[in-house]
Amino acid sequence: MKDAWGRTIEYVRLSLTDACNFCCPYCRPAEITPQSQTQLLSVDEWMNILGAFHHIGVKAVRLTGGEPLLYPHIEELLGRIKETGWFEDISMTTNGSLLASRAQRLKKLGLNRVNISLDSLETEAFATCVGKEGQLESVLDGIRSAINANFKSVKINTVLSRYWSDDEV
Repeated sequence: MKDAWGRTIEYVRLSLTDACNFCCPYCRPAEITPQSQTQLLSVDEWMNILGAFHHIGVKAVRLTGGEPLLYPHIEELLGRIKETGWFEDISMTTNGSLLASRAQRLKKLGLNRVNISLDSLETEAFATCVGKEGQLESVLDGIRSAINANFKSVKINTVLSRYWSDDEV
């Protein structure tokens, strides 16, 4: 598959859900909960879409959201993707807050890499970044767990802002 500039497209992002447990001001002003999501695609529907992408030459998939770990069938989907052998790389972009207890399992199910959002290392600034108090430690635990799970790559995404991270840069 080629884009309008003739570049070969071999990578797709799938937004599994709009649900997120954070309210980052640059992303969404208010929390969207898993309960508010009533029209999520099923695993079978995602597999049909992924089959079409594989058929046209896509080699890598990134699972995103909202927060992809809030997609209620994430483990089944990962396992099914891995079973097909269609893709050379399966990655995820996550806020990391729900990753600590799941990193090892997700790795076994075929997840190769993770990108984790971390906009500040200061407790108060982080709370401003994500719109909630007391979340920094869960994200740091998620990062540690991802490293311990031996993913091929653990990357940190940061949105810089003069309002919360200027002094940390």
